[in-house]
Amino acid sequence: MLQLTRVRLGVLPTLVSLAACSIPEEPNLSVLDVFDVVQAVALEEAPGDPLGGVGDYTESIDGSFYVADALLPRVRKYARDGRLLGAVGSFGDGPFEYRRIVGLGLLPEDARVIVLDGDLSRATTLHPNLAPDTTHLLRVPPLGDLYLLGRDIVYLGVPGARMAGLVWATQEWQAVQTTELPPPARIADFPYVGSYARSLFEAHGNRMFTGITMGYPIISRNRVGVPVDSITRPSWFRDVPKLEIGALNGPTGGENRREWFESFDIVAAVHVVCDSLLAVVHGELASVGAAGRVVERHTDLTLHRLDDLQAVARLSIPDEIKILDGKADGFRILTSVPPNSWGIARGACP
Repeated sequence: MLQLTRVRLGVLPTLVSLAACSIPEEPNLSVLDVFDVVQAVALEEAPGDPLGGVGDYTESIDGSFYVADALLPRVRKYARDGRLLGAVGSFGDGPFEYRRIVGLGLLPEDARVIVLDGDLSRATTLHPNLAPDTTHLLRVPPLGDLYLLGRDIVYLGVPGARMAGLVWATQEWQAVQTTELPPPARIADFPYVGSYARSLFEAHGNRMFTGITMGYPIISRNRVGVPVDSITRPSWFRDVPKLEIGALNGPTGGENRREWFESFDIVAAVHVVCDSLLAVVHGELASVGAAGRVVERHTDLTLHRLDDLQAVARLSIPDEIKILDGKADGFRILTSVPPNSWGIARGACP
């Protein structure tokens, strides 16, 4: 168990001004200083079936949780203490096979698991023990996260060419409404940027938040998708610079890409945490391995009051740690990666 220093959020205003313009250039506290780790578990792996990476994460009311493999078309279920309870999924086009898992969710009535496949444009439903239930072809291909708003499922989809959108569907997967999310000008006009951008979506109660990894703003929306407020770029956030066409090609392309990645920040995630705060997670892109696989690294986050989106703190994120999700009782944090065991911790609300 990590040994951490407890710092109550109530004392943060004495350390960091409540004014957004006063958030410091460099964080003076870590997320682990503020959100106590109350449980840290190592994820059990079955012999011959290693976890390729921790992708989408969703949690049941009993504390068990599901993880989509970041590299392989598999879904695993774990007990609260990290014991492996089951794993399903293989690459293919047949029923209950997957090509690219882009989202996980749970139906509240019976805790069935929803698995969204972006390449097959399909929603697969599994029983809580991962046994097959149903599959549905989707008119609007899924792109990412999904949430339950009342009886409706809302997911991030692709309603048109080079266009992300929010899709409202019934629990029988009949689409009832789509709201397009036009990309910022830099995505449409800057070469290469769109290839590395990812749309963001978070929902809580009657509020939704959307954005894009390659920069601000974060848009707050009501339950029907209408924008009502926004979080604009803080002064210290480095916007993505424009590259010339061809800059990432040829013998110097790899080095040019590395230098480009180091020159800007990204918005890696948006999470509602503790039912009262919106966390905007920042990070950077990096290429790893001989093949140059692109990964996102988390570097810091800003906390905003949920009621008015006012920034209240900026916290650093230690190396190799990633914020997986925000819950009413705190963060879910990826704390350990190979060559150590995969590890997930619960960071409790102050």
